[in-house]
Amino acid sequence: MLLPQLIEKIFEKYEKLRQEQKFTPATQKQIFVELNAVFGDTLKRALGILDEQIILIYSTESEIREIVEIADRNNSAQVYKLFSGINFCPCKYFASNVLKVNILNISPTYSFDNSQNTDQAYTCEHVLALRLAKLLCSSCVRKEILVANKFNFLLQQMCIDDF
Repeated sequence: MLLPQLIEKIFEKYEKLRQEQKFTPATQKQIFVELNAVFGDTLKRALGILDEQIILIYSTESEIREIVEIADRNNSAQVYKLFSGINFCPCKYFASNVLKVNILNISPTYSFDNSQNTDQAYTCEHVLALRLAKLLCSSCVRKEILVANKFNFLLQQMCIDDF
């Protein structure tokens, strides 16, 4: 369980620097070096998401709960729904490489991250892209505050769609 703690320490360190307004281009380069050492190709795919996809965060009026949608700009039918702050994604990579399950024997559409020479990944590019967007790129994220009943409806739809 050392890897999750290491990842949290990396993000906490850079979040603190950002809050203290000590986040420089050199700092940004350093976070990519550290994250690349941990995530390898997953980081590259996450950065691609920041460039090519839309990240939309729905929150309650109190902004305590958040549901995130990551949608491909070119394929609006492909939407991943996540809970902010939780390491889970309904994508095939997460199922195959993090949870180690094969859903309906579906073969992956891209090669998985073997650069770290491990049997199991910690997360997928969608969860990592969300964390990076919140840390580095507020312009990459659109936020929408919903009244409670609309948020709860979205939450119910999310549970129905993904299970």
